[in-house]
Amino acid sequence: MTEVRDDLRAPVHAGRGATRLTRALHRVRSLGDAAFDAIPIVFAILAIALPLLLLPVDEEQASIAPGLYPIALIITCGSAIRLAMLIASPRPRIVSGTFWMFLYISAGVVPLAQLHTQSFGYFLIAIEDMGEAGLLFLAAAIAFEVGHIAGRRRASSGKAGAGEQGDDAPVAKGRVLTRTRLVGLTVFATLTTAVYVSSLGGPAVFFQSRAAITQAYLDAGLRSDGNQAAATIILAASVGPALVALIAWIIVVRDKANRVPTDFLWLALAIGLNVMVNNPLVTARYWALTVLVGIAYALPGLSRRRFTWAVVFGILGALVVFPYTDVTRYDAVGSGSQVEVVSIAEKISTKDYDQVVMTANGVDYVQDEGFTRGLQTGSAALFFVPRSLWAGKGEDTGVLLGEHFDLAITNLSSPLPLEVWIDFGWVGMTAAFVFFGWGARRMEDKLDLSGAFGFGKTTFIALILPLLAGYGFILMRGPLLQSMSKGMALIAACLLVTGPVRDAADEALRGRHVSLGFRRELRRREHERAGGAT
Repeated sequence: MTEVRDDLRAPVHAGRGATRLTRALHRVRSLGDAAFDAIPIVFAILAIALPLLLLPVDEEQASIAPGLYPIALIITCGSAIRLAMLIASPRPRIVSGTFWMFLYISAGVVPLAQLHTQSFGYFLIAIEDMGEAGLLFLAAAIAFEVGHIAGRRRASSGKAGAGEQGDDAPVAKGRVLTRTRLVGLTVFATLTTAVYVSSLGGPAVFFQSRAAITQAYLDAGLRSDGNQAAATIILAASVGPALVALIAWIIVVRDKANRVPTDFLWLALAIGLNVMVNNPLVTARYWALTVLVGIAYALPGLSRRRFTWAVVFGILGALVVFPYTDVTRYDAVGSGSQVEVVSIAEKISTKDYDQVVMTANGVDYVQDEGFTRGLQTGSAALFFVPRSLWAGKGEDTGVLLGEHFDLAITNLSSPLPLEVWIDFGWVGMTAAFVFFGWGARRMEDKLDLSGAFGFGKTTFIALILPLLAGYGFILMRGPLLQSMSKGMALIAACLLVTGPVRDAADEALRGRHVSLGFRRELRRREHERAGGAT
């Protein structure tokens, strides 16, 4: 009897051991979740404290640019707190995240570094205008947040639960990804890339340096002082569709239930196209950032956790890694170019992050010449019109300022707040950023986070919003005219690759390239009908 009882106890002890292990794993998981939940407050504290501790500014240093120091402090603290609130939210707000990251870095931390090092780069004209330039960024931030709050959907509209529907609920509304359109876009991207590559003399130039690509444009006659429309259109028609095709095929092959073997061949083709024309080693760094952010956000299953790490590592990368990534701007890849290692404060004070400096130059320009009354934004909206047909077409705002002040380099940034302000003044700029915030919130609320993806499920918003979030860095940096072509190419490609929901259903029902999962579903329904008939 005792032996029997011992035998009976053995499974009980084993069960208790398994229970203890399960509880231990649960505690570890709970600790991990608790640590992750603490990230927002830790982020806010560090994002505020570290710049103040590492970039101290005394009264004498602050006096060189009156008004800039308190404004930079407000932007740094406000942006850090707003980003902490965004990463604490269960629903990722990816466009807002880009906006506040840009403000935190370019209009907050960088001015602090410039005051700390007493270095404002090579292009500042009037240091007394830096305070007003900072105030312009602060006004844009407030206007954006007002619009973002105003764009919030009411709970009664039934939209709040857009991400909670199950697999049996109606899949999507509006435009959705279809196979026929995606194949067509990939073929189109292949053809335009072939034209683009052959126009510049072959593939070799895409693996040398950015300066080599610029020279190839000049040698091919695609870029001149008077007209860059041809080069702009050829470039946008290649890189935009190629990127959208890559993201779409990645989404498709991740849909294990419905993918087919040929999908991997299409994906390989899309990867090859992007290795050629979107090579991060030789393309513009802000465009490379768009590619990386767009892919990270567009992959199925976007969660708070992924968004949080994107914000955290995005800021670290922008301040620590990004300033050194122009090593292949003038020297070929692998040529042994030396990287000049200096302090982070000095690096970001004098290079790349000239947004507040250029805004101050814009303030000085308006004092000399007055507002441009819509010419700059109008020229950006009609970027595709060649100067041969529009003699009075505006220059890039950065070029306009560079030429006006006779600067050595005219390929300069002109941030979005300046672009709108130099045309329409304070009232126009405020209205534009209220609308910007409102539109961002409306699109973010439409982003489906239910997990449904693939043909007939991935929506136009799910494709374009991650790309716009990444492209936001380019739009915010400017110049607006220079950034319009690729942005419009991304929007057009996402429209071309998606169609109305009914078209997706009709395509499947007609049996064109029907997925394996859909075929199984059709056979199941036929068996059910046959059983009901008998």
